[in-house]
Amino acid sequence: MWDYAFFGSKGVDRTLFLFQLTPDNNTDFFAYMGNEYEKDNTSDDGMNVFGRSLDTDPLLEGESAFCVGFFQREVKTKQDENALCAHFHNIKEIHSGLQNN
Repeated sequence: MWDYAFFGSKGVDRTLFLFQLTPDNNTDFFAYMGNEYEKDNTSDDGMNVFGRSLDTDPLLEGESAFCVGFFQREVKTKQDENALCAHFHNIKEIHSGLQNN
């Protein structure tokens, strides 16, 4: 199960992120794809894929909340990723407070 995903480019001072605010126990899908098997997403036309197939039934039930945003720095190191996760925690706390009011 994936808790979050983030994407960026070297030299760009922001990182796109997303995570689910309402956790579930469903299996998440994430893959590296490209035209060269050994290189995966580093091949000339590589990409990251997450989500579900169009031919499947939705697994989410009831209301679900997701957060999509930009972290205002490049994530290059484990320390950067830890700062990003702390940012997620702050957002989750705000969301939880809004839900309780």
